[in-house]
Amino acid sequence: MKKFILFIILIVVISAPVQAQRMLGVSTGNYNTISSLYLNPANIADSRNHFTVELFSLNAGFDNSLGTISTSELLNNFGKNGNINFNKLFSYTNNNNVSLLAPYLEVRGPSFTYAFNSKHSIALTTRMRGVNQFDNFDRKLFRSIVDNSFANTSGNFSVQADHFNWTEHVWGELGLSYAAVILNTGVHQIKGGFTVRLLTGLQYYTLTSSGINANFDAASSTLTATKTNLKFATNTIDSKGNSTISISPSDLLSKFMGGGNSGLGADLGVVYEYRPNYYDYTYEMDGNNGYVDRNKNTYKLRFSAAITDIGAIAYSKKGYAVSFGGNGTISPNTLYDNVKNPVDLKTVLQSKGFLVDTGVAHSVIHMPTSLLMGVDYNIGANFYANGLWMTNIYDRSKEGTSIYSQFTLTPRYDIRHFSIGMPVTYSNLTESLRWGLGLRLGGFYIGSDDMLALFGSGRQYGANFYVGLKVSGGWRRIKDSDGDGVSDKKDLCPRDKGTWSNHGCPADIMAQTGTGLTDRDLPTNSVKDTDGDGVPDTEDRCPTVAGDYENHGCPTIDRSVRRKVEAAATAIEFETGEANIKASSYGEIDQVITILEDYPGYTMVIEGHTDNVGNPESNMTLSRERAEAVRSYLILRGISAERLVAKGFGDTKPVASNNTEQGRARNRRVVMELKMKD
Repeated sequence: MKKFILFIILIVVISAPVQAQRMLGVSTGNYNTISSLYLNPANIADSRNHFTVELFSLNAGFDNSLGTISTSELLNNFGKNGNINFNKLFSYTNNNNVSLLAPYLEVRGPSFTYAFNSKHSIALTTRMRGVNQFDNFDRKLFRSIVDNSFANTSGNFSVQADHFNWTEHVWGELGLSYAAVILNTGVHQIKGGFTVRLLTGLQYYTLTSSGINANFDAASSTLTATKTNLKFATNTIDSKGNSTISISPSDLLSKFMGGGNSGLGADLGVVYEYRPNYYDYTYEMDGNNGYVDRNKNTYKLRFSAAITDIGAIAYSKKGYAVSFGGNGTISPNTLYDNVKNPVDLKTVLQSKGFLVDTGVAHSVIHMPTSLLMGVDYNIGANFYANGLWMTNIYDRSKEGTSIYSQFTLTPRYDIRHFSIGMPVTYSNLTESLRWGLGLRLGGFYIGSDDMLALFGSGRQYGANFYVGLKVSGGWRRIKDSDGDGVSDKKDLCPRDKGTWSNHGCPADIMAQTGTGLTDRDLPTNSVKDTDGDGVPDTEDRCPTVAGDYENHGCPTIDRSVRRKVEAAATAIEFETGEANIKASSYGEIDQVITILEDYPGYTMVIEGHTDNVGNPESNMTLSRERAEAVRSYLILRGISAERLVAKGFGDTKPVASNNTEQGRARNRRVVMELKMKD
């Protein structure tokens, strides 16, 4: 039994997390789609990857609040007849109640995601998970069972524990996910998603209790228990106490495929993205605006909320259960030597005065249902900061496993073929910080959410390690070899930069061939065309700037540019009741100046509007003066006065109700509109 426990601990220390560790160094990024799916299924909608195939991944570790562990003590003494000094192995905390996740193991098999378009995505995932968890154990009781020296050196002590449990559970999952964009206004986007999983149980052990009171007497080295109420159950031992555990791949596969011990699980999630610069990532092609470069991140701020691991597995195949209660006296050594075999445990407890009952176990093992809330901020230039809070929402008094609350802050650098993240986590289980590092290079990723043990720090509460390999593909941008805004499929001159009105060809080629246009529409070689856009200078309203034939030779202003003008106008602020522009608004107006310089063939109408508070005539005057103030600033900065018209409309054109403060605020506005020169 000692070697069994030590083997568990060794796996824990040299591998690595339990407590809700989810590869945070890489899964919070924009290009590790399947890993982000387990944080929130809505993440796969409008993904930066068109498809992803995950070949495998491994995630393992441990965590505990009993105490920090000396890695060197464990590794130096393991295998020496189990003679590990627990006082050297652990630096114990002073917590009365302790919990351990030791170990946790997650293996993901082949999985894939596929995005049909910018709105709808699906995923098919497979994985196996195993957890060994002690929750809310009395520290003295736990130490007296696993560490003989504790009972021999601690003198008399009492044990009081309420609602503690031990669960060891191994199960498999087959998941189907769907996510979609629910709302998209360009600047604002909301996504929703869900995962449904078929769960198949492989094996479990549970020990649950509603309470125990005990006193240890050092002179007799016995533990006297009163008001005991314990239940032990497993599907791996028969009524004679013979173990049915097998770890062979064929046996595990037969259990996974055989059914019987099954259940349903689910994840639900929603994501909101704020994308103020969304239109900077759009482009025009073949005369149409609004194509989005989906390979690039478009959000500035993202909020997410998800509930994961909803569900349970019902073990319908017969297992073995032992319930014992009442009063009795037993030595810790005797309990230690018989705790693994419930049949032997039954015999021993009965002989020590406890009430014992056995029967068939029909256990329902619950999943570690969790709530996850996250925020991701794009600092700029592919640098991000992610905050993620996880907490348990499962009733720990029931049979099953659970997580412990934690908050993680992960700064990261994230591009398609490379990312690095450094998660810093505060754990409510250990009431301490842990540090991690995650690296992704192409489809290979490796890292740890709790890496101090991996660098030999000597003492830490836990450790974690993960590694995985995937293949993914990005989105294809419409091919335009010469970059003229005309796709190669429709470009009659794919190697020469032209215009959409000329079918992608330069004006001189069109003039020579006459392709697609009549003689009346085409300039001849003798007609001057300074900007080479196919419109003669005599008809070109923008003769020095290449434009579109249908737009009188001026460049067409796409929707993204017009939205920038609208946004700048909305942001202009004035002194209260005055026509003086606040200095903080100059930067917004300067953006409009740049646009006017880029489009010399356009004029601008500047409108001033007010709410209905006050005298209508005064409002009309104020609105006109404010429009004139903006016009004067533009002229001062070099824009020709002939291109600018200022108008005031007072309260005559409201865009919202004047009965509310919010509505009145919307009505107090400046409007700017670009128009072609007459």
